[in-house]
Order: sequence, then structure tokens, then C-alpha cells
Amino acid sequence: MKSLNYQKKWQKLAWLFLLGVIFLVYSPGLSGGFIFDDYPNILEDENIILKEISWGEVSRVSQTGTAGPLKRPVAVVSFALNMFFTGMNPWFFKLTNIIIHLLNTLVLGFLIHQLLQVWHRRYSYKKVSNYSQNAFGWVGWLTAAIWALHPFNLTSVLYIVQRMTSLSTFFGLAAMAFFIQIRNETAWADKVRVQSWNLVFKLVLIILLMLLSVFSKENGLLFLGLMVLVEFFVFRFEVFGKIKYIWNRSLYFWASYGVVVVVASVILWNISFITNPERIYFRDFSTPERLMTEARILVIYLRDIFMPNISVMSLYHDDIDISRSLLNPVSTIFSIFFLVIVSVFCVCIIKAFPIALFAWLWFLISHSMESTWLPLELMHEHRNYFAIIGFCMAISIGLVTAVRKFGNKLWIAVLGILFVLGSSTFVRSYEWKEPMTMSKMEALRHPKSMRANYQLGRDLLVAFDNGLKDDRVLDEATIAFEQAAKANFPSVGPYFGLLFVEFRRKNGDEEHVNSLVKKITETLRTKTTEASYPGYIDSLLKCQLASQCRVNDMDMLAIMVAAIENKSVFPVQKGEILKMAAQYAVSRGNDWGYAQELAEMAIQQSDSAATRIFYAQILKNRDKRVAAAEQIEIAEKLDDAKIYRELLNRERVILNPDISQ
Repeated sequence: MKSLNYQKKWQKLAWLFLLGVIFLVYSPGLSGGFIFDDYPNILEDENIILKEISWGEVSRVSQTGTAGPLKRPVAVVSFALNMFFTGMNPWFFKLTNIIIHLLNTLVLGFLIHQLLQVWHRRYSYKKVSNYSQNAFGWVGWLTAAIWALHPFNLTSVLYIVQRMTSLSTFFGLAAMAFFIQIRNETAWADKVRVQSWNLVFKLVLIILLMLLSVFSKENGLLFLGLMVLVEFFVFRFEVFGKIKYIWNRSLYFWASYGVVVVVASVILWNISFITNPERIYFRDFSTPERLMTEARILVIYLRDIFMPNISVMSLYHDDIDISRSLLNPVSTIFSIFFLVIVSVFCVCIIKAFPIALFAWLWFLISHSMESTWLPLELMHEHRNYFAIIGFCMAISIGLVTAVRKFGNKLWIAVLGILFVLGSSTFVRSYEWKEPMTMSKMEALRHPKSMRANYQLGRDLLVAFDNGLKDDRVLDEATIAFEQAAKANFPSVGPYFGLLFVEFRRKNGDEEHVNSLVKKITETLRTKTTEASYPGYIDSLLKCQLASQCRVNDMDMLAIMVAAIENKSVFPVQKGEILKMAAQYAVSRGNDWGYAQELAEMAIQQSDSAATRIFYAQILKNRDKRVAAAEQIEIAEKLDDAKIYRELLNRERVILNPDISQ
């Protein structure tokens, strides 16, 4: 007993030490800035600003999200609370992310400890001894340590917007912990029947936690699949030690049959989309091409999990070659073959090493949403945030078992592994401490990435605007944008960047400007649309109106018309561009009549509250106040999330001053 208490004290100290090390490893990245999707989701979205702490205001903000079909309200509210209490300082946003990562580490350690108790009982056919409890505690700690310090998880922590992933993981892991508690209390024959109120309370808690997980990010739904995985491997649908039968078949059989039916039904329901050879909107690949490419990406993920090399890790992976066929590139068929071999091997050794198949299925289930046929971007490291947990658990079991067998001296090797992981993460975190350093490292490691090089060029322009008035900075930005234009999957963005560079030069080359405008117009008209089209055009319009850019009005109009004429551009994008054109007509030429025509065209393409409000402002300025008032009423009906409530009220007062009296 004395030895057991001694071990518990050591474990408590180990946990405190681990949390301190994790914070230390990530602390350099606290001084970094906002990046990539942080801008549209946080920095540029005024709708998520909380005006006060009240249920009505929080409810309004929760409906303003634009990421994902469910709008991810839990994560959005967390961003809004950050803004309300700490302003727009990214330091506090990143600190919140690190705290969530620390909480996830604690929850994971607790979950693994619980899981190992029931795992031991299932596969060792005996109750858990105090000696085993101590070993489980160390396995839980080591699993959490490997997971928390792994450099592959850095983007889920320091990339602010990926709080969506870490929050979803927190609630999902907590739900799994309560699920294991419930099943541990109801699965075994020697368990005293739990009180019904306690069971109902925990079930309600699981449902609540799962909802919070899903509304943080949609892949929180996958934790249901992971619960089913635990049920199959550990509890096997038994209740108080008894196998339940339905129509002479065990519940385990029916559950297995149900999983097969559900998976087959989902595939058949989407079969026309899965087999569609046409390119997906906003993407450079079809669904079959995406599936083949994802096979190669899963192998890359496995390489970086088991042999982490920060020189190939990155925020941007848009430079990966797309698999156009099984032999193009040839690594496609080898990757598929490798995944099949691993699956078969894990099945073959299930009796001796069930943890291998468990960890493998955990990984595959965790990737079943974002790494299959959904038309998402191909590759992101944060998709492995909870996907690697099964592997971390399996490795930890093997390491702790080796320590118990060969002696405590092996802990030196274990700590050496943790040191390598932690130091690798520290180096990556240090690179993220300053935007320019980060951008240069990302571009250096991924020279064929459009995004990495574009971001470097953009950061150099920001540095120039903030006081580093040196033509060499502009020369570096030019090189970065030109490199972005040569990327594997070129974009119109680098040409806009080169245009911005040229207008910052004291003696800009007019011929080069005209050449760039022509290239932008041609690319917007012919290239498959990108989600960023409206954003690029909006940046140029703002530059024009600020008199920083000098594109003539006819060329500016040609750029917008080119995007509108592109058949691949979505109606929502066309509507947004037409609204910009209408605003430009007013701001640049005070042409309210032409602006009205453009606004009406925008409404035909994509009706929205914002466009209706602007249309009402045009009508008001043309002395059509009754028609303007009608547009305000239509806008209010379109504004389901009450985003424009205050603006609509102001417009009503302007149209009818008596309202304010």
C-alpha cells in the first residue's frame, strides 16, 4: 500500500511537470499573429463582436458563423468572448487555445486510464489489481504526453481558428469518458445496478457534451463512431455480464450488421457524387481523384505521426500532387495497397494484439469525414488532432509494458522520446512567434505552395506599409508572388499581389501594370473559380478608393465583368461582385442610376440582407423612399441571425425621422 501511495504521488508530480512542459513548449508561439482563415472567421467578421454579455447578444453571435453547415456556434461564441474581454490581441486568443490543449491533455489521460481498466478486464479476464491501476495511470500519462507534445498537433493549437477542432475534441473526449463510466457500471455481472437517476444524468450529460462537440465543429459527430468502436472491442453489447439475444442472434451480431448497413447506405446514397468524374466547384479535382489522393495523404499522415519531421510539416499543403489515376502518380496504387495490407495485418493479429486493430480503426474513423469524399481541401495537419490518440495509446502500452518487464531504467529512453517530440514542437512554435519568420519558413519548406508564397508576399507588403520603406522589400515580395504564380495549382491571387507591389513603387512601370491587369482579367474569365475571387477584387477596390492603386475605371470594370462572365463562378460570388461594382459606381463616379442597375442584378444572382440594405440606400438617394422602405422590410426578413438589426433600425430612422421621436 505504501508503494502504491508513493507511485500516486509520483504520478501527480509527473502530471504537473507535463502541463508545465506543454505550456513552455507552446509559449514562443503566443507572440504570433493572425493567419490564413483567422481573417475571414475572426478578424474581418464584425458580426461576431459582442456588444454586451447577455443571452440575446450571445444567441445572436452564435448564429453568425460562416464555417461549416452548422455554423459552429460554440467556437464562434468563444472567439467573441475573447474579443469582448481581451480585444483583438492574438496573444490572448492563442493563450486560450493553449489552455484548451492543456485541458484536453488532462481529459485524455483520464479517459485512457478508464479505458485501460475495462480493456484489462475484457482481455485479461480478471479484475483490476492495484498494481495494474498504477500501470494504467502511467499509460494514461504517457499517452497524453506523447499526444500533447507531438509536433503534428501544433496547428490545432497555435492556429487560432482551429480552436474549432480543439474545442470539439474536448467535449468529445469528455463524452467518451462518461460513456465508458456508464458502460463500466452496466456491462459486468458483478456490478451493483446503478441508480436510474444517476444513469439518466450521465446520459443527458453525454448528449449535451456531444452537441457541444458537434456545434464546435461537425467532425465531433465522429466521437459517436469512436464510442461504438469501444463498445465492440470492450463491452460487446453485454448487460450485467449477459449476452442479449434478438431472434436467436446476439446484440453484437445485430450491431455488426447495423454498422455494415449504415456504411453501405451512406456510400450508396452518395454513389453518384462519389463516382462523378467532373471537377468539384472551387476545387481542381473530381471526387474520384480526391479519394485516390486521400489514400496517399493518409500514408503521409502515418509517416509524420510515427517519424515526425518538422521540415515537411506546414500550415499549407496545397502543393500536393493530385492523383489523376491509380498510376498518376504511381504512389497512388502503392498507397492504397499499403493501407489494405495494414488493415489485413491488424485483423490477422487481433487475438494477440487487439490494440493494433483498435488504434488503426480509431485512426480511420477519425478521418472518415474530412478525408473521404466530402469536397473539402485535400490536406491539413489539424485533421489528426484526435486521430492519433489510438496510436499514442498503443505505443504507450508497449513502452510501459517494456518498463515493467525490463526495469525502470527504460524510463530514460521514454523520456528521450518525449524530449524529441517536445523539442520539435518547441522549434515549430518558435517559428510561429513572428509572422514574417513563419511565412519565410513555410515558403522555404513548401516552395510549390501558392498559399505559402502568397502569404510571404503579403507579409512583406504589410512590413513595407508599416515603415520598412525599402525597395528590396518590394523586390522580395515580387519574388514571392512570382513563385506563387508558378505553384502546382496557380491562382489569380499572385497577380493581384504583383499589382499591389507595382503601385507601391515610386516609379511604377505602367506597361507592367497593364500587363498584370490583362492577366488578371484573362484568369478571372477562364480559370475555375476560387472561393477568394470576391476577396481579391474587394482588396483592389479598396486600394483604388484609397488612391493607392491607379487602375483606370474601364479596366476595373473589365476585371469585375470577367469574374461575372466566368461560368464556374457561383451565383453567391457573382452577387457579391455585382454589389461591389455598384458600390464602386457610387464612390468613384457618383452614378446612382448605374449603381441601381448593378444592385438589381446582384439581387437576381444572390439575394441577401446586405445587398437589400445597400439597394435601399440607393433608392433613398434617388428619392424613392417608399421603395427603399420596402427593401428594408425585405432585408429584415432575410436577416435571420439579426446581424443587421441595428443598421436596419438606423435606416428606418433616416427614412422616417418620426420613428425616433
